[in-house]
Amino acid sequence: MYHVNNFRGAAILLIVLTHCLSVYEVQPEIFRYLDSAIGNDTFYFVAIAGFLFSFTTNDFSYGRFMLGKFKAIILPYLVLSIPAIAIYCLGIKTDHAWMDMDWFSSLNPVLQVGFLYATGAHLGPLWFIPMIITLFALSPLFVLLKDRVGALAIVFLLSVVVGVIVGRPESDKFPELESVYFLPAFLLGMLLAARPGLYRTHAKGAVFVALVLLVFSASLPMLGDASHAFKMRLHLLIELVMSVCLFSLFYAFMNHRTRWLDLFARISFFIFFVHGYFVAVFRLIDSHFLADVPALVTLPVYFAATVLLSVASFVVLKILLRDRSRTLIAA
Repeated sequence: MYHVNNFRGAAILLIVLTHCLSVYEVQPEIFRYLDSAIGNDTFYFVAIAGFLFSFTTNDFSYGRFMLGKFKAIILPYLVLSIPAIAIYCLGIKTDHAWMDMDWFSSLNPVLQVGFLYATGAHLGPLWFIPMIITLFALSPLFVLLKDRVGALAIVFLLSVVVGVIVGRPESDKFPELESVYFLPAFLLGMLLAARPGLYRTHAKGAVFVALVLLVFSASLPMLGDASHAFKMRLHLLIELVMSVCLFSLFYAFMNHRTRWLDLFARISFFIFFVHGYFVAVFRLIDSHFLADVPALVTLPVYFAATVLLSVASFVVLKILLRDRSRTLIAA
């Protein structure tokens, strides 16, 4: 399944690029449209997770499955979060995008650490981990559905309706609730695994539809006074269709081993865990030293440097940790 692996590698790069857009205190107008076009690309990552779930749970044991997720995702999350959590708990960082820092400071240290781990609030991208673990906790339900395609399709459609109604919490404040919003993406991945014909045909049509959706998604900021919640509901529907298109395009044109995308796919969770640290550093550098440099010049530099530093840190930690790297850094 080279096409899925390549898709996953490309998806993690899109996620890094999205977070690099957050470097700027004042974004250029064009970045608003770029962010709208690619800012919900976590959908692709979740759809791929659902797709792969269908192929890795033939001999399913809930206990064994969750133990595997603990070793591969939760334990690295606990370890790689330590520097970011320490910065907050030691009072080194005293501001936050959405957290009431006075309230946070009033908590005892155990509750502070527990709150940060439960929400991923200590580092921008890490809300994803509590969210995806919530979905993995529902795996017995997914196993029941994966060989019952009719039931899977019905549950998928119901999940879309519920996801549109609930929407996506602003600022990713409640990652466990966000699992409701991202559940349709996971079920869509399972549905595509069960019925690959849904994406393996009509590649030319997929190109056209993807381009139309990309333009439409990028234009959402033009809605002006429309609420964030309304835009996120539209994004849910857009990204579901876009996910099918991208599965189709990667199958048609990228169904072969691609060295760099394969690397990014294999260490995608590690990149997810660490790239937020580098983005945070570049945010400080930009605001203090490079604020006058055009963002169109610095963005490619920040993006390339974040990817390279993430890969370099993986190599260094892999050498230092050796056999323990799988359970300590998710790679």
